[in-house]
Amino acid sequence: MSVAVVFNIEKQVSQVLPWAAQFAIAQATSIEAIIIKRSKGPAKWTELDLGRPDGSIEVAIAGQLDALKLVAVKPKPKDDSAEESKARAGSVPNEEGPSSSRFTQLRVRRFEAAETVTALAEAIASMRIDLLIVPKSIDSSHEGDSSDWHDKLYRLAPCKTMFLHDDRVRESESLRILTVVTNDQDDRAALLTGWRLADATGGTLTAMLFEPALDQWATEVGDRKLDRIVQAELGRSAKDVKQKTVLSASVVDGVQRLRAEEYDLILFGSRQRREINRVMNAVPGMKEGDAPAIAAVRVAIPLTNQIVGKLQNVVQRYVPQLSREQRIKLFENVQVSSQWNFDFIAMICLSTLIAALGLIDDSVPVVIGAMLVAPLMTPIIAIGLGLAQENQKLIRSSVKTVSMGFATAFFIGLITGLVAFLFVADAGATKEMASRNMPGFVDLMVALVSGIAAAYALGRPNLMSAIPGVAIAAALVPPLATSGLALAIGDIALAAGSTLLFLTNMVAIVLAGAIVFWLVGVRPVVTDKEMAHWPRWIMLGLIFVTVLLTAFFEAWHVLGWWH
Repeated sequence: MSVAVVFNIEKQVSQVLPWAAQFAIAQATSIEAIIIKRSKGPAKWTELDLGRPDGSIEVAIAGQLDALKLVAVKPKPKDDSAEESKARAGSVPNEEGPSSSRFTQLRVRRFEAAETVTALAEAIASMRIDLLIVPKSIDSSHEGDSSDWHDKLYRLAPCKTMFLHDDRVRESESLRILTVVTNDQDDRAALLTGWRLADATGGTLTAMLFEPALDQWATEVGDRKLDRIVQAELGRSAKDVKQKTVLSASVVDGVQRLRAEEYDLILFGSRQRREINRVMNAVPGMKEGDAPAIAAVRVAIPLTNQIVGKLQNVVQRYVPQLSREQRIKLFENVQVSSQWNFDFIAMICLSTLIAALGLIDDSVPVVIGAMLVAPLMTPIIAIGLGLAQENQKLIRSSVKTVSMGFATAFFIGLITGLVAFLFVADAGATKEMASRNMPGFVDLMVALVSGIAAAYALGRPNLMSAIPGVAIAAALVPPLATSGLALAIGDIALAAGSTLLFLTNMVAIVLAGAIVFWLVGVRPVVTDKEMAHWPRWIMLGLIFVTVLLTAFFEAWHVLGWWH
């Protein structure tokens, strides 16, 4: 394992490399210095020899070697044998060598790629890196120093990652470290990192919690809360950590009142960019360049998230993605067509009435006409769109529209049945009504494929003409009308079966829509607030329900349970 640090301009070296050396010593490991450069062509690594630096960044790194007790590992020539390489290395210590306790090995490489950050994040996944240090942007006007690459790499790097800002060069070996505990999921990474560094340098670690002054017991409550967190994260080592509770309305307010000169490093756990900026800018002396070093750290990205990220990259490479204009148009169309307003109410009433009359008359053309008029497909697809984007507002409004549309269609079917069959002595289910009985495997697959077609067509303006055909295939309103009509004549089994057919179609369409929208580029909105996880659980639940229904229907029909 190693500590890696990324540079793209010279000034970052003096600010970040000393800290990389400190963390490498604390973890008894080596340093991987990565110089990133944007270029055309595939991603490429180049080993650099600090004995013959060919750029300002390499010169700056070479100038830090003696002061930081670093030993540069010379690149191995391609034609070297193992014996020749060992002889050429001379006094360069190996990790197992006698001088490994006095020196830290440093390897310098240049990474070139067209999409530098994304390619580097993918490459890091296969490297043995324990901690990646990303410097805070210094001069966004510098050529090639776009300030967003720091943020993007901090967000995408799969390993534990630190976002570090330092305006001063520190000589002290005994570091005074403050870890701000914020009840964040990354508190563990901050506490462990701070403790290791303090322990390795013979320094001190202070864990500080900012607690709102809600009552006279706020300090005692904060003390217990902080002690519980530190004990859980550090175990026996917690006894060596100073703990302090400060009454403050917020973390930012508390940080603003710190005596920053008492610390060499202020460390906190977070992955939210806005929160990181607010905390860093709140540290006293930040604007004057006299603040202590400040670092945000987050834990490694879970393996499942890494797999999803790789899958997303593959999808973006091979599946045509919606442009920004297409996504805007898609959301505009879906949101307008998914609102519970007079137009929707009128169309759901008319389509259900047409479907009910067609079912009573046993007329296939009339039932097909009702499918074309029905407005239910769009709000159901909108639920899938909301799940793909984790858009809670769109999900709630669409679910409301579908629920009220379901109730309206069922009620109209029931009233139409009561009125129509009032004049029929031996009223019973027609052939068209009976065909919308208990759903089967084929019905589920038709709904799934219809949802795929509808979602894909909605995102492509040139395919909008396919929507009427999809509406016919999905057949959403006829089952609801059948359910109301069946209840009107007292056929409870048919009413339940047709209702289940509608619900099955809806689940399949929502699932298909969410998958298709994700594939064509609709992603969760990146905000500075922690995203809710319930849309993801809904997705998993829909997949589970779809698989369960498929197996259930097959068993139902094969065993002849429904008569």
